[in-house]
Amino acid sequence: MPSSESFTAKSPRAGNEYFYDARPAFLQILTLGLHVPGWAQARSLDRFRIRDQQLEFEDLAVKHGFAAPREHSVEWSCFENRTQQSSPLPGASGLTLPEPVLSAAPGEYFCAQIRGTEPGKTVTVYLRRGREQIEVVGLERAWPR
Repeated sequence: MPSSESFTAKSPRAGNEYFYDARPAFLQILTLGLHVPGWAQARSLDRFRIRDQQLEFEDLAVKHGFAAPREHSVEWSCFENRTQQSSPLPGASGLTLPEPVLSAAPGEYFCAQIRGTEPGKTVTVYLRRGREQIEVVGLERAWPR
């Protein structure tokens, strides 16, 4: 953890928002528009939620001025939690929840794979149909080395 007095946790949940709020000196260079490292692009998506039948998230790099707004593509899949296998939902893309997700029985799992402009860098959001609502239950960030 940074030892700076400017670093103050704003919620009990650890996350990337603290990294960007702290703004150490080397990151202040980024605000000059010189460079946004690849690792920041993959890690900057956070605060995933379902609202009005849409998957929503915040791009913290954009929110805190480290990057310009950018496009993300989303592909949906069914997810078998026991075997950890996913199977694509044909034609399901974008942030709107596809019909199979909306009409799923309680206990069914799905995942949304979010990609930016850099190949191989993805964030996968796992959803579970609860008794009354669809919940975000997991998150996996992946990028090539």
